[in-house]
Amino acid sequence: MVSSLYLKFFQYPHLIHIPNVLLEELKTHRQFIKYEKEKAGDKYTDLDLVLPSKYGNSLDQRSIRRSFYHISEKLGLPRIRFHDLRHSHATMLIQQNVNIKLISERLGHSQIQTTLNIYAHAVPELQRSVAEKIDQVFENCDQ
Repeated sequence: MVSSLYLKFFQYPHLIHIPNVLLEELKTHRQFIKYEKEKAGDKYTDLDLVLPSKYGNSLDQRSIRRSFYHISEKLGLPRIRFHDLRHSHATMLIQQNVNIKLISERLGHSQIQTTLNIYAHAVPELQRSVAEKIDQVFENCDQ
């Protein structure tokens, strides 16, 4: 089962489908936010954010980046930019042969060309995959 998530932070808000594993993590996180809200009492400003500060306000990019680096380091992961996760996600979808139009929509790109220009590095591997599939077709014809 797949769920949907309405993203508000894009220039043009849109709906994306998310895997259940992410939905479950978001539910758990929401419980944590509820706990933080109760703990903060009257100091908490409820803006209904997914990643609020300790008192419910928006986090600034610097705080998010610092937390991301800290968690990555704690887990022994290489230091990457938070935005690199977006690129990894798109590249994995391309490598899984997901339709480029769907990837473009998921990323919030208004033009498919934007997606193709940014993720062109993932396409050569797909070209090899296409050649292999054509080989398979002809091999099956010989049998």
